[in-house]
Amino acid sequence: MIPIKIRPLAMNITLCILLGLLVGCSGGEVQKGSSSSQAYRSDSMAIAYAATKRVRSNYQQFPDFDSTRHRIRALVDTILYSPDSLKLFSIVLEQIPETESTDGRAWYFNGRTVIGIRTRRDTCWTLYPESRPLSPINFGDREELSKVMRSSYFGESFRDVKGAIFENGEIVSAPFRYNPSDSLFWTQGLHWRKGAHIDGFYYFQTVRDPRPGNMAHALRKRPFEVSYPDSIRKMYGACGE
Repeated sequence: MIPIKIRPLAMNITLCILLGLLVGCSGGEVQKGSSSSQAYRSDSMAIAYAATKRVRSNYQQFPDFDSTRHRIRALVDTILYSPDSLKLFSIVLEQIPETESTDGRAWYFNGRTVIGIRTRRDTCWTLYPESRPLSPINFGDREELSKVMRSSYFGESFRDVKGAIFENGEIVSAPFRYNPSDSLFWTQGLHWRKGAHIDGFYYFQTVRDPRPGNMAHALRKRPFEVSYPDSIRKMYGACGE
C-alpha cells in the first residue's frame, strides 16, 4: 500500500482507493504527446479555469459571497496527449482553504482527473471530470498527493485495475489495460471504450459504474459547462465552435 499523508482532521474521512498500485513516479510537471509547449500552456490555463469553476460550484458549504469559496483553485499537475493531439488526460489537484486545521495548514488537496476530446487541433477542448479508478481526498500535502496520483495512474500496475461494464446484459469486470503514458491507452484503454455503459458513448462519458442489482444504464455525464474569458478563447483558433 502506498503511504499516505492526510490532513489531521478527526471528523473527516479520507476516501482514497489505491487499488494495489505500487509503482513510483517522480514529481514535477509532465507533458507527453504531440502538442507543443505553447499548446500545453494554453491547455493548462483552460483546464484550470474550467475545473476551478466546477469545484467552486460543488462546495456549497461556502456561500457564493464568501471569500473562502473564491480562494478555491484547481491546479493542473499533468497533461498527456494522444499522438494526434485530439485527446488529453490530465491530473488536477483541487486546492481547498482549510477552515478546521489543527496544525496550522492553510489548504487541503483532492486528486481528480480530467479527460478532453476535440475534433480539430485549432479548437478548445470538451472536458469531462473523471474519478475512476482513483480519486483521493483530504491530503494535507500537495506534493504527496501528486506522487500518489502519478504512481497510480502512470504505473505498470494500472493495467490490472478493473472497472464495471455491461456485456451481454450482465455486469462484468474489465481491466483498464493501459495507463495514460502508453500509446495504446488512447485506442484500447477502458476509458476510451465506447458502449461500455451506453451505446455510442465512451466509458468516461458516463457518471458511474453499474452495480449488482442495478442493470439500468449508467447516466450520461455532462462535460464542464464553462464560458471561457477572451484571454483563453484567443489562444485557440475556434474555441467554442
